[in-house]
Amino acid sequence: MKRQEAIETLDSIKKIMESSTRIMSLDGASAILAGVYALAAVVAGYLIAGGDFSQSNPFVSSMIVFSPARLTALVVLAVALMTACIVTVIAMARCKARKRGERLRLDRVSLRLLWSFFMPVAVGAILCVIIYLNGHWGLTSSVMLIFYGLALVGISHYTYSDSRYLGYAEIVLGLVDAAVEGHGMIFWTIGFVLFHIAYGIYSIVKHR
Repeated sequence: MKRQEAIETLDSIKKIMESSTRIMSLDGASAILAGVYALAAVVAGYLIAGGDFSQSNPFVSSMIVFSPARLTALVVLAVALMTACIVTVIAMARCKARKRGERLRLDRVSLRLLWSFFMPVAVGAILCVIIYLNGHWGLTSSVMLIFYGLALVGISHYTYSDSRYLGYAEIVLGLVDAAVEGHGMIFWTIGFVLFHIAYGIYSIVKHR
């Protein structure tokens, strides 16, 4: 009897510890909003970098940032995009927690989840800067996709989310992007806009 009670207690503790990470996982609505934000960032970034939508095929042409001012503006845009996505995920997680009568906690499991996400993202960001400074700017989009995909796969170990499938798709797309020159904007748009929206719709339909 005591053994059974101990097992039930451990199960209860496990459920309590995992509840916050389930709530913090990338759900359908958050993914769709992230895709919309990314689409706005694509348009803004393309214009900032000197792109011209009046061309017959504007996304195929390569973009080179000639001025420090443009590079700074793109960095600010990237930071703003990441911040908007993080704030959205946290805000929607809090709303989800309230509906369940739970509280969003920053416990040990949640910290591991955050580390599993931000460590690959931070490494990818640093690698992008190094690549760009060495003149190999064409690889930055593939690096972003691959390391973001690794981050999604990493956090899937701490949640019941299907984010690992999105992560696998981002990794494969990033590798294809690395093998194809001059189409970085197209692959970036597919990975961060279309894949997010598709994942969001799939998640909403699945959990309806």
